[in-house]
Parts: sequence; C-alpha cells; structure tokens
Amino acid sequence: VLDADFWAGVLPEWDIAGSNTVRAEYYIVDGDETATPYPFEDKQYYDELFLTFSNRVSPFERWRGSFFGIINESDYRSTEDGLFAERFNLIGEKGDAAVPYRAELGDFFGFFSFRTLQRTLKGVQADFQPLGSFAGERHSILLLSGFINPNYRNLDPLEDYYNGASWLVEHDALGRLSLSGIYNFREEDLAAGLPDRHQGVVSLAADRDFRVAGQRLSLEAEIAHFEGDFDLGATTVKDRSETGYFAMLRGRSGIPLTYSFRFENYGQDFRPNGAVITPNRRTWDLRTGWRFANGLRLDGRAQSFTDNLEGAATSQLDTKTVGATLAGPLMLDLVPGLSGRLDAFLQDRESGNDVTDSSTKSATLDLSAPLPLSWVGRLGLAGQVVDNHNTGGKTITRQANVSADHRLELLGLRGVITPGLLVRGLSGGGTNALELGPSIAAGFAGGGHAVNVNYQLLSQNRRVAGPDDIITHDAALRYSYTIGNHSFGVEGNFQNRDPEFGRNTDSYRISVSWTVNFAKPAQAARVISPIGVAPAAVGAIGFRLSDLPPGTPLDAVESTLTGFGISGGVFQPGVVVYEARVLEDIVERQRLAVVHDQGRVTKSALIIEFDDVGNVDSTAQTFERVREAMLGRYGNPLRTFDEGAFSDDLVADVNTQRFIRIVEWETPRGILRLGIPRRLDRRVRIEVQLAPSFPPPRETLWSIEEVR
Repeated sequence: VLDADFWAGVLPEWDIAGSNTVRAEYYIVDGDETATPYPFEDKQYYDELFLTFSNRVSPFERWRGSFFGIINESDYRSTEDGLFAERFNLIGEKGDAAVPYRAELGDFFGFFSFRTLQRTLKGVQADFQPLGSFAGERHSILLLSGFINPNYRNLDPLEDYYNGASWLVEHDALGRLSLSGIYNFREEDLAAGLPDRHQGVVSLAADRDFRVAGQRLSLEAEIAHFEGDFDLGATTVKDRSETGYFAMLRGRSGIPLTYSFRFENYGQDFRPNGAVITPNRRTWDLRTGWRFANGLRLDGRAQSFTDNLEGAATSQLDTKTVGATLAGPLMLDLVPGLSGRLDAFLQDRESGNDVTDSSTKSATLDLSAPLPLSWVGRLGLAGQVVDNHNTGGKTITRQANVSADHRLELLGLRGVITPGLLVRGLSGGGTNALELGPSIAAGFAGGGHAVNVNYQLLSQNRRVAGPDDIITHDAALRYSYTIGNHSFGVEGNFQNRDPEFGRNTDSYRISVSWTVNFAKPAQAARVISPIGVAPAAVGAIGFRLSDLPPGTPLDAVESTLTGFGISGGVFQPGVVVYEARVLEDIVERQRLAVVHDQGRVTKSALIIEFDDVGNVDSTAQTFERVREAMLGRYGNPLRTFDEGAFSDDLVADVNTQRFIRIVEWETPRGILRLGIPRRLDRRVRIEVQLAPSFPPPRETLWSIEEVR
C-alpha cells in the first residue's frame, strides 16, 4: 500500500509524505510505587499515523496541512483508548485573490499578544490582506474562532471557547498599529462547582522604529482592557474589569552597545484566560549590553517586580534584582580556545508585612576548552547564598560539574564518549548534605545504526538528622536501525531509588518500535516560493539560524558568525558550540550549536536553559517569550503541537511524554523547529533547530545529545 506505484494515481497534484509507527512498551515497578517516574505499569501499545500534504496550485496559491491519527491502548500516549483523530490542520494561501488571504482549518496557533491570546486551538483562522490603501499603508485583518481540546473525540467546544479579531495597519514611516479583541466562554463545570464564565479583552498596540541622535530605537506599547469573569482557586469571580499596560524601548548605538527598557502593569483583576502574564504584578526591567571587538559580550540587568500589587500594602512583595553576564571567547594564553559564561546577580525580596525578608547572592561560571589528546573539557561552578533576615539563617549551595568529550570508533561506528562528575554541597536552613553524581554517556552511529547510552548516579548524603540518605541510579539505552524507508528502534530505561530508610524502588521501561516512512511527490515538480510576507520583527534583528542553513561549508561558518559578532566556538566532536545571546530579550543562558559532518553543516541550533525547571511560572513564561520572539522573526508557524501543562514536575512529564511543546516553520532553507525535546540524560531545556527534516512531533528524542 505504501509503494510509490500505488500513490502515483492518488491525488496527483499533491505532495504527500508521512510515517506510521507501531510501538509496544512494557513498564515494571518494584517497591515503593509512590517514588517511581512511571505511574502506569504493564503493557502499553499504540499505532500512530502522521501525514503531511501540500499542493502548489500556482506561484500565488498553495494548500498544505497535516494529520495525526492513532489507535491507542497506552495510558501514557493518551487518556483516550481506541481509534481517533488527534490533530488535523489545513492551510490555504492565495496571493492573487481580490483580497489575498491565508486561512487555517483544524488545529492552529492563535496569537495576538501576551496580554490577549497565545493558545493552540481547534477551529478556524483567516488572515485577509486588502490591497487598497489611503496613504501607502498595508492592512491585515485576522479573524479566528476556536476551542481547546486534546483530540477530535468527545468534542466540547464550549468548555473553553474563543472568538477573536485583529486589525493591523502598517506604514513604512509610521510603524504598525493594531486593534484586537478576544471573547472567551467557558461553560458550567458541575464537578468543580463553577458557573458559566464570560470574559472579553480589547487591546490597542503600536510599535515603531526610529532614529534619535544616532541611536537606532524601537518602541512597542500596548494597552489592554479586561471585562468579565475568571477562576480564582476553587471559586469564580464575576463581573470584574481591569486595564493592563505594556511598553518596551529597545536601542543600539552602532554595533557594540545595546539597551532596552520594559514596563508592565497588570492589576489583580486583569486575567484574560488566553494570555501569558502574571496578574497583580508591576514590572520594571532595564537591560544593557556591550560587545567587545573579540566577540566577548557583557550584559547587565536591573529588574523590579511588585507582586500583590492591588492587595493590602502589608501583603505587597517587592523583588529587586541586579545582575551581569560575561560570555564569549576568553582570550587566555594559558588555555587557548577557552570560551565561557560568567553570570552573577544580587536579589532582595521584601513584603510589606515583613513575612518575607531575604537576600540572595548567586554566581555561575561555565567554561569549555579543547584539551590535549583530542579531548574537549567543560567545567561548571556555581554558588548561591540565601540570607533570611527574619531568622538570621543562611542557606548555602556550592556546586561543581566537570565533563569531557572524546571521539572514538567502535565496531565500525563513529562516536563520542562523555564522562562527567557532579559535586554539590548544601548547608544551612536545617540542611547539611554532600551530593555526588558521576555519569557517563556515549553515542555511536554509522551504516544505518545508531546507539546512545547514558548512566548517572546521584548519592545524596545527609549530614543532619531527618531526611534519608538516598542513592539513585538512572540508566538509558537507545538503539535504532534504518534501512530504506523502515526504522526499527529499541529503548530501555532503568531507575533504582535506594533511600537509607524505607522501601527501595526499581522502575523499568522497555520500548520497541517500527516506523515506515513514505513520500509521494506531485507529478509535476513546482518551484516553491513564499506567498505573502511575514510581519517584520520589531527592532533590529541580528543572527538567525537560517543564516547557517544545512549544507553550509564548515569553513564559512566562522566568517558568517563573525559578521554578527559571534566568535569563540569550542570544537567538540561533530559540533561547534558558541556562548551567544541570539535572542536579546531572553536572559537565560543561550548556546549556539553548529552540527557538521564531512565538512558541511547538517543542522544549526539555539539551546536555551531554564533557570529553574521546578518553577511553573518561570518555565512557562520563558518558553512563551522564546515562542513570541520566534513568531516575530518568522511569522505564522506551519504547525504547533502542544500537549500537557507546565507543572512543578516538568522533568518527569517531559520524560514520560505527557508534556510536549513543538512549533515548526517552513523556510526556504529547511524546517525550523522550536520545542522542549526529551533527552536520555533527562535534562529539560528549550531547543530551536534548523534542519532538512525532523521526526514526527511524537518522536520526542530529537535533542542534540552531544551538547550537554
């Protein structure tokens, strides 16, 4: 059925590609079942079909889409069993219509702004771009209607339903102005005892680029008004109104100096259901950066947050932070090729009633350098002191992490082996512990075979009465073999948790899969050219991953990046890694990775670390800010895949595939994917990759494992 001859007469004008994966898994938990990462035991099965299709009707008209279907008997894969459609998306673009348009049916990403809507919905969305103008301006009218639901079985649109409209006016000299509105309805929830909830938010936003006294400036501003109901814990607050404010000024003076100032103010009743903001908070955020001639960059930040803004004065919580980051090549004759990042900050937290009164001092140093005998070494040092002024006590954390990469050949396979060691000391606040974590990882590939292994031990030694000493072993193995359009895979995971007192826990997972890939090109090959123009990003844009597309000669990488002020790459086996701040608004650690083979780039990637994967607000807003920055640069995505919610157990949710975030854009230089991939070492981080193709969104082991 998957033979090319069969497809030749089926939809001849369409490009069709996809895969079918059959997976069987087996889970065993022995011991204390409350301490396992696997909540469901025994056999788990599913068969999933992933399709993409497109039809280039003319240079001005194109249709494309995707489909996910599943036969499920797995508690991990879905809460639903049996056969059902999970996701479907159809996008139509017609640039030569009387009113050019882009329409989406099925699953789409609804995005107006952080303060109004940023959600994956099921429904319909259409963007119309009238050709007429009064003074050379351009218009875009976006309409959407959709609801949140994980699949197409047992649909209940009124459970969380949105209608929205946005009108954008853009002028080369005057900038952009947009007016948007969202109405949200959630029906009565009998189980939770919540009534019907209605709410609306209307927003006016503007941005403009301009020059003043040699400064290149960009100003964004938005005012949004909320009316309606919202949930607050287990109750519903009815008929409230509140206005939210946002403004940001960015600037740069020539190449070396950059700076920005951001202000946000949201009252306690500003709670749009589709927004990504923290209500009842005021934010002041000042950033500045200087790039030295050798590529080293110094960034500073000063931030002030006031939470419980409209509560009683005694309950207001003020958080003030000042910090600096130095990243890039460290020109030291003693260690040639050394590159690194030093980040330090001071933070004070104080509430009006003095319940909270503390200060934090923190510093983190990450270094990478080539070593003798073809090794590449990494050293991480971190220290933090939290001083509770109410009790006079201090909590001190000290950490060192050392690892190294070395290229090997084994049984005809080329690969890399990475030993490592983590040492962490905790003291104060009733805690006195020494934690040791040796690890080893390896990856080999060749001739269609690929093998990855990872082992970590964590010994948590408590030196005070109370908590148990705990030893945890984590091991993971993945093997895959690809021949033609068939891929066979085996994955095994083992965890042993051994507390000093209480029951041990042994957790096992074994997974076997078979994937068949297929593709049918259209009978007549067509030249692919973009239809329409994505909205221009606000402010100046520096390096993009599309500046280093697959196929770029490795010799040209350094000169390309030097033109953007990025240098000091550390050559690890098969990948070059740079400490580089590619997304200006993201303060978390960013690394640029260039993966290569036989002298050419195979993929380029931006890796962004979370500050604290256990902090729900921090992780959610970091990811959404990265997604917002990518939307500003690349416009509407080709597809999105959101499953699960951010939680304080994000590591377990990612590694059991209960949480997935993927956004993809189609570019002339490859597919651009943003997401949070699963890794054998269980680390959770954001990755943006540009590559010729990617596995289906459900195949979540797509991280660049070599970069640790």
